[in-house]
Amino acid sequence: MVLDFKIKHGSTRTTFLIGRYAIKIPMLFGGEFRLFLLGLLHNIEEQWRSYGSFKNAVNPCIFHIPGGWFNINKSRTINRNSMVVIRLSLLL
Repeated sequence: MVLDFKIKHGSTRTTFLIGRYAIKIPMLFGGEFRLFLLGLLHNIEEQWRSYGSFKNAVNPCIFHIPGGWFNINKSRTINRNSMVVIRLSLLL
C-alpha cells in the first residue's frame, strides 16, 4: 500500500498531506515568533470553525491538541469556485 505524502509550507503553518488527512503544525523554524503565534491561533480557529455553523466552510478537524499545537483534518480538494463560496460563507 502506497500513501501519497506531501509537505506544504504556508506563512504560519506547515501541513503534511498524508493520504486523506492533513496534519497541521505551527511554523517552528524559518520564521518570526509572531508567525509561530499566528500559526497557533489559526489552528485554534480552524478547530473551532470545524464545529457549529462553519462546519461546511473548513475541512473537519478530527483530532487536535489544545492550544493549537497540532491539528489533523480530513483533506479534500478545493477548486477556485468552492473558495469563493467558502469566503462568502465566512462573511455571513
